[in-house]
Amino acid sequence: PAPFPRAEGARPRRGGKTAADKAAEPAAAPRPSLRGVRPTALALQQLNAFAPGAIDEPDYDARIDAYSSIPPLLESGLSTACALPLLCQCVHDVELDDIALRHSATHTVGIIVQHAAAAAGRERAAAGEDGGGTGQSHWHALLQQVLMPALRRGLRLPPEKELVRAEMIRLISVALSHEPSLEPQLAALLSPGDLEADFFQNITHVQLPRRQRAIARLKKKIEGGAFGPTTLASYLLPLLSHIALKPSAKEVDVAEEAVAALRSLAAQLPWRPYHELLLSLSRRLRLDPSLERRLVRALVAVIDGFHFDLAPADDEYGAPSADRGACRLTDEEIGRIFAARVQARQARDYEAADRLREELVAKGIVSVDDKGNSWQAADGRRGSMDPFSVDEASRETGRLAAAAAVGPAADGAPADSANGGEGAEGGAEAMAEAAAEEEDGEEAGEDELLVGAAEGGGAADAAPSADDEAVRARARAILQAVQGKLLPQLYNHIKDPKTEGARVSVALAVLKLLKLMPPRVLKLQLRGFLMRLVATLSSREKSVRQKGREALAMVAVELGAEHFGAIAYELQSSLRRGFQLQVLGHALHFLLAKLVPTVAVGSL
Repeated sequence: PAPFPRAEGARPRRGGKTAADKAAEPAAAPRPSLRGVRPTALALQQLNAFAPGAIDEPDYDARIDAYSSIPPLLESGLSTACALPLLCQCVHDVELDDIALRHSATHTVGIIVQHAAAAAGRERAAAGEDGGGTGQSHWHALLQQVLMPALRRGLRLPPEKELVRAEMIRLISVALSHEPSLEPQLAALLSPGDLEADFFQNITHVQLPRRQRAIARLKKKIEGGAFGPTTLASYLLPLLSHIALKPSAKEVDVAEEAVAALRSLAAQLPWRPYHELLLSLSRRLRLDPSLERRLVRALVAVIDGFHFDLAPADDEYGAPSADRGACRLTDEEIGRIFAARVQARQARDYEAADRLREELVAKGIVSVDDKGNSWQAADGRRGSMDPFSVDEASRETGRLAAAAAVGPAADGAPADSANGGEGAEGGAEAMAEAAAEEEDGEEAGEDELLVGAAEGGGAADAAPSADDEAVRARARAILQAVQGKLLPQLYNHIKDPKTEGARVSVALAVLKLLKLMPPRVLKLQLRGFLMRLVATLSSREKSVRQKGREALAMVAVELGAEHFGAIAYELQSSLRRGFQLQVLGHALHFLLAKLVPTVAVGSL
């Protein structure tokens, strides 16, 4: 067994590190074959030495001398088991704020990498001469399993660790220059003969134009498909995300180039990292208002990169099939849910209203007319009712019936995987809070149900349709995650909490995402989306109305003449009294003036 544990580098406390170092010192006494243990233990003691006459003051002389003693140790034939704690200690010191120790640790890591690459080459050559053994070199495994994960973690350090992150990028360059097989796709970004073209050299350069050119070249490689999903998600995504969200006003051009590269990268990410990236940006936009502009740009860029085909999920949300053709609700139950939906609309709880409408459709209601308060079921039944004639108890019953319909009996989906198990009434608030930092662990558990199917597809029942079933299961899982968690959070960001106006860029990005949904889902979600934009026109602040009107005009142009009737209907339903009638007339004229030049004659 190895004389040192693999978690040697994860000992942040002084007491634990000192005790482990002293315990390792006599390990070589009963085992003479482990001749490298004693000098390694002595080196570790010196690397963690503290000044005797001060409290928690590092002994810099002892530590610097210990770093100088590591290269002779490696040349003396040190085993990988003994080199492991030294490498972990160096990586730990790289993350320190102490400049002297950090530079010494970075230099020592480079020496260890160089020695490991040379030793791995000799081991591979010896294995090739013997004609047998395809096992991985121990030195190569040390770099692959210890160093590279630590460097990937370093790319995700918080913004205040900017200098440490730069050291991590340089160490990635050093590791790949000596051992390209660690990450062959990233190694293609190296250019030892031309430093002007070397990505790692330029991305940390003090000159901003060189950083900008490096990101532009990286963007072209991403669009050319030079990187696989693992490289994109583990290395390039945290690197570009950090640059795109830098608050420095001097680095605006570099940040814009990073946002463009992030858009290209998002268009090639698998569903799991793409979903996590969107949720992370949405959470930061809510918790860190100081980065609002940068976060909105990055959020819009990632939404523009949505590339998942949801057409196979149309069978799930499309026209009712033979086994779903009958309506499973009585007229009284329909009326109660209908009344609860009207109440949610009046309270501007659009998420709850949309969810109640979806549940009516899932239960066999093929047509819901909010203006005429009428409905039509799949089995031919029709009806109308006055939603204000239903008492509060009946409305509550309707909400509970709608919440119960979210279970497996409704559409074969997990009951609480997409929306955290909430009912219709509290859907908006609960889904917005589901992405909070204190519930990240719960989110991960919930997402496993959705992402597992989205990544690998569902299990097929029949051999002839195995591939089709897997594709449909993947599309349904993605669609369920988009509707249950992603869209509610994006809806919350359409309204600017500072000005109470609409964020035009976010609204257009959400609309693009909605247009990628199956037609029936688009029809269900479009009304709630339009309600949020139209609601800004009822404000008494002229600037708020102006922003909302501009956003609505862009949405109308994007949707085209086909959906202009839905926009006009929402305007008429929301703007009904007092000054709002004048706003209604002006808004309609403004929309028509923007829309008419873009549509064919007679299409309206």
